[in-house]
Amino acid sequence: MATAALFNTHLRDNLNFLDPTISWNAVTFQNGWSNYFDATYGNVQYARIGPFVAVRGLMAGGTMSAVAFKFGDLSLRPHRQMNFNCASSSATPRQLEINWDSTSATVYVQGDAHGSSTAWLSVSMVYPTELP
Repeated sequence: MATAALFNTHLRDNLNFLDPTISWNAVTFQNGWSNYFDATYGNVQYARIGPFVAVRGLMAGGTMSAVAFKFGDLSLRPHRQMNFNCASSSATPRQLEINWDSTSATVYVQGDAHGSSTAWLSVSMVYPTELP
């Protein structure tokens, strides 16, 4: 019998469970963002899994209300604008917004009006690239 704990162990925490050939790729950061360097947490990476894109890891040190990274591969763009709530070191709620144009998919960090930084921000999202 499938349980939430089994689901979390095998799927949420290990996306390679369904397909061990999944290839994870590093992102190229912009605007001061970088990987959060701690042996406990992984670097920000993305993978295409069928009609979905998964992004995982922790990033830190960048400018709020600015682009964090882009996907140059247009097949990675969502079918529409997507917003994801993120855990962070800040008491202020954070969101990642994914937009796209004719050249790339852009991951934008929404922040406060002062554009202040945050010590770390969790990137954990899966989004569809196609309509069902």
